[in-house]
Amino acid sequence: MINQSLQDFFDITNQTHLLLSVVLILVVATLVLPNGIYSVIGKIIVLAILGYILYRNITETRRLTKDKNPNTEMKTNALVSYILCFFIMLLFLYVAYTLIY
Repeated sequence: MINQSLQDFFDITNQTHLLLSVVLILVVATLVLPNGIYSVIGKIIVLAILGYILYRNITETRRLTKDKNPNTEMKTNALVSYILCFFIMLLFLYVAYTLIY
């Protein structure tokens, strides 16, 4: 039987990952566009959504790690979630870099 806090974590991160897949499509679209106003607006939107995803993912992972009885599955999910946060941060920095330069 799955712990209730782990099930809540799965539900919320499922929504976050769906939003992340939409953002990845937007990233590809904005990088393909020639540098113009639409590209700049698209990159700003992508940065805002990536910031929201990063905030939500970190918040939910912290809530998961505060459980009093963590099991191996919870620890593994928390570790993978923090790794995902690192890669989202790299993508955020890359999009910000392409916006500036």
